Amino acid sequence: MIILAIRLKFLDHLLMSKILFFIHGTGVRRGGFDASYRLIQQKLVEHQCEVRLEACYWGDEFGAQLPSNSKSVPDYSNTRNVDDWEEDQEIAIWRLLTEDPTFELSLLSSSAGEAEDYPINRPHPGQQLENRFNGLATNADLAGAIRELGMEDTSSEIIQCISQSPAFESANKSAASGTAQHRSALARAVVAELLSQAIDAGAPIYDREARDELIDKLERALGHDARGIVSAPANWYFRSRRGKLTDKHYEKFGDILRYQARGDELRSFLRDKIAGFANDQVTILAHSLGGIAAFETLIQYELRNVAHLVTFGSQAPFLYEIDALARLRRGTSLPDNFPAWTNFYDLADPLSYKAEGIFDERVVDHEVKSGQMLLAAHSAYLHNKPFWHYLSSRIKLV
Repeated sequence: MIILAIRLKFLDHLLMSKILFFIHGTGVRRGGFDASYRLIQQKLVEHQCEVRLEACYWGDEFGAQLPSNSKSVPDYSNTRNVDDWEEDQEIAIWRLLTEDPTFELSLLSSSAGEAEDYPINRPHPGQQLENRFNGLATNADLAGAIRELGMEDTSSEIIQCISQSPAFESANKSAASGTAQHRSALARAVVAELLSQAIDAGAPIYDREARDELIDKLERALGHDARGIVSAPANWYFRSRRGKLTDKHYEKFGDILRYQARGDELRSFLRDKIAGFANDQVTILAHSLGGIAAFETLIQYELRNVAHLVTFGSQAPFLYEIDALARLRRGTSLPDNFPAWTNFYDLADPLSYKAEGIFDERVVDHEVKSGQMLLAAHSAYLHNKPFWHYLSSRIKLV
């Protein structure tokens, strides 16, 4: 009987399939999911992994869905279908600025209201900024740009052209006087005047990169690094296309919020899918929010056919440390039946976190270096060669 049992167990092992079960992350819908699925298929063939690929697409059923007649987004129906070419932020704003370099100063002063009284024993911030602005007449970067563009006007003449405008005076007297928005508007006005003169003269002008680099240098000369400050035109740009921007981005954060509120729905769905492979050996491959859902599913349910959990770009360890997981409180150990866990992270990916050292020896971290920046790095794992070299070797060992 013992020999028969051993033989049956051996036969079961031979009949058992290896399955790689892919779970996508936040904000993914059918097109992005299909592209990832095809890429994983291709990589499995390239690395000669004898494994059956299965996947869980959950975006439509368990992801965020905003009604087409949304009432919560202000002016939603009127700002959803703005044409990119006509309302493009860069083109629209800079078309206005090259026609009227002081346009942003006028808009800033009219939207900021009247200036409040300022203590007479302290220098007014607007006066301090005006002194710095006048100092741009001897700024080396501005002088270099004038020479590079072959302009006849000097730095002093360009600064004087701006400072003698009614918009300059009204902005200096407004509530925005001396603020970061004011500094940014002044720097852009100078560059807009420079480019406007170059256009009139028929001279080659800067591209966007060179233009923004000069603006950045002038902002610094005015005493503040204003990168990232939302100016008045940028506020206008956002208001005019809020519906379109909402449609483009809400799924990414909406999926996370919905999971936090009703994650049991997705976890039950994953449990049923994985339980359907009862006679197979499963490796879960999960990205981002999919990694959180997979991790908590394995905490909540006993799924003995899961041999290995692989997460990449996952926030599960961070949520554990801030005690924000639904199924595992901070300070609680992984259950005994939890499988081996490999976690990939990229220092350039702000949404990836380390798990090793937080949990027990079943957890191993591996760093990926995509060479991408910020959110681009969050989506670059599946094209990374070292990622697939290690993952394929682990799949073959399971």
